[in-house]
Amino acid sequence: MKLPQMTRASAPTTTAAAIVLFAAMLLLNPSPTFAQPPNPLLQPTAPTTGGSAVPDAEMLNALRQRLLQPSDAFPRAAEISTVDLSLIDGKIAMTAEVHAAIEVAVPLPGRLPSWSPVTVSIDGQPNAVVCRRDDGYLWVIVPQGVHLISVEGQLAESTEWDWTFVLPPRRVTIDAPGWDITGLRPNGSPADQVLFSRREQLTDGASTYDQKNFNAIASVDRRLEIGLLWKVRTTVKRLSAPGKAVSLKVPLLNGESVLSSNAVVKQGLVDVNLGANQMEFSWESELKQTAEIKLEAADTNQWVERWYLMTSPVWNVTFSKLAPVFEPDGESLIPVWHPWPGEGVALAFKRPNAVNGQTTTVQRVSHVTQIACTTTGHETRLTS
Repeated sequence: MKLPQMTRASAPTTTAAAIVLFAAMLLLNPSPTFAQPPNPLLQPTAPTTGGSAVPDAEMLNALRQRLLQPSDAFPRAAEISTVDLSLIDGKIAMTAEVHAAIEVAVPLPGRLPSWSPVTVSIDGQPNAVVCRRDDGYLWVIVPQGVHLISVEGQLAESTEWDWTFVLPPRRVTIDAPGWDITGLRPNGSPADQVLFSRREQLTDGASTYDQKNFNAIASVDRRLEIGLLWKVRTTVKRLSAPGKAVSLKVPLLNGESVLSSNAVVKQGLVDVNLGANQMEFSWESELKQTAEIKLEAADTNQWVERWYLMTSPVWNVTFSKLAPVFEPDGESLIPVWHPWPGEGVALAFKRPNAVNGQTTTVQRVSHVTQIACTTTGHETRLTS
């Protein structure tokens, strides 16, 4: 039996059927090799709060450090330009001009409780924020800019007042009738402390044991160094117990020119201020070369004086009036005077006369003494 032959007309139909069958098989059994890669945009993200990612601990620490970092305006965030102080009958009126780069707390001059503030205002407004810190000073919150701080207070009943500063003002003006003031330079700038001392220390009819002040005692040591250059070094030392400020006006010697910048000189007197726990104060000066120097102890009960003289071989010196004692200073003995108030000494200086003829430089001298029972021998050797 013969099979029927396929005609050309039936071929396209068979091919189309095969294609449809193959497509149906792919839809029923998809192959994994044709799967698409995952989309990273559709992956799950970290937990969010309010639509933003939560920072980790490292970032939180960095933000905390940035928040706590002080302003670059410190430590000169504020300055006290001027202070006008009035002290009359124990009442204090103080006006300070403060320049602040940012809002900052400023310490007012004067340590408590030696004085008591009553009112504090800023630019005439009595709503100032004030506080007292452990350092004993009154601190005021000052806004940014230039402001006037007015303070009224009461001074404790005392014969002395030590006016100190944490932030020293640039310039100070003081109106204090009946008080002696030390520690204020001629240009108005204050020293580390300004000391007020009453002129009237004893009221009429009061006994000496009724006085409320007791003078502190100090020593004034002057060391004269006479060489090619003449200098004097003066040191004021506290002899009484600490705990009370000391204010002295020490006179200069004739021809003395102060070289130290820490000494305040007014009309030939040096203002010496020793704080409550400060033990000494010193300065260095230059002396004018003269044929004679006269030293005289001040007639005061506030200090005692001691004079030391150190001369080089280029000068011969002779003494008159008060005789010295000799104290060891290293390998040599130097003359020292311990005068009573009003005593003095005159020092005469003269250069040695030159000797005509040849000269020899002696480098070393040795002297040997031999003591025996009946004789004593001496031998001197010079090395040139």
